[in-house]
Amino acid sequence: MTKTPQQIGKTSRRKGQRIENEIVHLHQDNLIPAEKVSRGGYTGHDLMIADEFKAEVKARSGGQGFATINRWLGDNDLLFLREDGKKYPTVVMRWQVYQDFMNWYLSKPQEGLEEVPTRGCMKEFK
Repeated sequence: MTKTPQQIGKTSRRKGQRIENEIVHLHQDNLIPAEKVSRGGYTGHDLMIADEFKAEVKARSGGQGFATINRWLGDNDLLFLREDGKKYPTVVMRWQVYQDFMNWYLSKPQEGLEEVPTRGCMKEFK
């Protein structure tokens, strides 16, 4: 049985919503505030993390499309992707590094964040 474009779209939306909910619960299970953002017309971001960070969620069957990123990341914690002509890179990080950063961030007073994070500051969360 061949699916219609409407059925394919509905299946894709359901998968996206399921993955977004899984990511929200992963955050909440680790005491990181997160919520799914309701959006009409499919514009904007998918999640709001700690009432401050907008997040987009992407999922691919079998990791298709992520193989190169994962190969470049290798055993490293962070991957910086800088496009020619762009001043600032995009940063890809492993979940554990992100989780440590968020725990550090959430432990600091939110007004006047005066301390600059260093690699050693997150060891207390490991």
